[in-house]
Amino acid sequence: MSRSAMSRRVAVPLAVVVAALAAGGCSADPAPAPPPSGPPTADMRVGLVEWGFTMSASTLRAGPVRLTVTNAGSTAHDLEVLDGHTVLGKTASLSPGAGQTLEIDLSGHSEVTFLCTLPGHRAQGMVREVRVVPPRAVSSTQGATNT
Repeated sequence: MSRSAMSRRVAVPLAVVVAALAAGGCSADPAPAPPPSGPPTADMRVGLVEWGFTMSASTLRAGPVRLTVTNAGSTAHDLEVLDGHTVLGKTASLSPGAGQTLEIDLSGHSEVTFLCTLPGHRAQGMVREVRVVPPRAVSSTQGATNT
């Protein structure tokens, strides 16, 4: 085999790997949260997975909320809910399959951060901003009619 043919055999797969890594996002920066969909909720299920969160809703309603947290991953995870540097609620470190319920008051909040505090998990992408909507905004959008 000629040297140029061998170079092409190595260069093409290498280029594919580099492109896949670039597209897959090797960055430690978390992906932006998807835009809110569906009505805000006061009762959310949160799954902890490698390396992020699955949620039953994308927006929380201000006021008392219940987060039913389950470690759906294959390694230990936890969930800390923050407003800036203020911890609003935190689970224990959960083994795979374990769960815990958090009841916290989000009155007066407009956004909170979900975060796994175990070493290295935030850098892997286990951080997410979650929008919180005031109750009056929820009721005015649900009661709106088109005339």
